[in-house]
Amino acid sequence: MKRWIIVPAVAASALGLFGCGSSEEAEQTSAPSQVAFEGTQDPSIVGVWAKEDGKSKYTFNSDGTYAFDGVVQSPGGTFPVNEKGQWAVKDGEMRFKRPDGVVLAYTMDRSGDTLKLVTKGSLKSETKLRRAR
Repeated sequence: MKRWIIVPAVAASALGLFGCGSSEEAEQTSAPSQVAFEGTQDPSIVGVWAKEDGKSKYTFNSDGTYAFDGVVQSPGGTFPVNEKGQWAVKDGEMRFKRPDGVVLAYTMDRSGDTLKLVTKGSLKSETKLRRAR
């Protein structure tokens, strides 16, 4: 009987660790295999981009720095995230170097004032951004 109680508890713990929510959550909880941080700044990306719900935004600066300000959904609730790091574009990917040194690569699809970022790791998630006015 104890074995049947442990299995759901372990499953719940795994869900808490890896989550199943927003794109930002995937950024915070799952790192795809390490990639090199290289590339250049695409001038068409420079500026402020916001999630469609308006709760989170990215600021991409021409010097290759970024700031993320927003909220992250997790099984434990919602919490604010303010992060700064570096960004670059290479071979159709947008790469972020977080303050902890982790480099994340996303497939990038930009069309006009819309920017779609899709994670490359095992937890596929998509972030849709619109250029803020």
